[in-house]
Amino acid sequence: LDVEDHEPGCERNVRKILTREYCIDDGDELKSMVLRLIDGDYSKRFSRYASAGSAEELFEDDMDELDRSSESRAWRFCKAFEGSISGEGLSAWDLGRAAMLVRWGAFVGYVTRKEADDFLCIMADKAAGLFTSFRAFSQSYILGALLYKLICGEPDADVFLDAVFDSVCELLRGDASDNIGQWKDFGFRAHPRCIK
Repeated sequence: LDVEDHEPGCERNVRKILTREYCIDDGDELKSMVLRLIDGDYSKRFSRYASAGSAEELFEDDMDELDRSSESRAWRFCKAFEGSISGEGLSAWDLGRAAMLVRWGAFVGYVTRKEADDFLCIMADKAAGLFTSFRAFSQSYILGALLYKLICGEPDADVFLDAVFDSVCELLRGDASDNIGQWKDFGFRAHPRCIK
């Protein structure tokens, strides 16, 4: 849980990210967002987009042209993958972001270490039930990241996805000198500490 240095500047930066990117200013808001992600925020979005007959069905009256363009991109993506992945196929993106928020929340004191551990065990258990390997988890994470970027209309989606893809490949392959990926030879299961 403590990968950043506990110094005022670092804590300030984490709080800014939580506020600006996730509208989280306290423990209750953090827990609410984490529960929403565990429940499958982007998985549900994928299902909603894929089940729509057209992008226009997703438009709301108060959407501007940028929002409609974003919805159209996301709809086309979901329709393209509709037959090959299920909504649950994006769960790794939700669980990965939830884990990140829990770690940051513990770092700034929004949740206790015990609460963070409990949340992480819930996430590990859910991931172990949905995925058979870290490779499957990684593919799900990348697909979720792509949908996120399409919805947000980020101009740097390709740069972001290249970085995510490279990181995932490095974790799966490992260092060229050891030829053993950090994740490659391990089955996907919850940590024994999390199993009741």
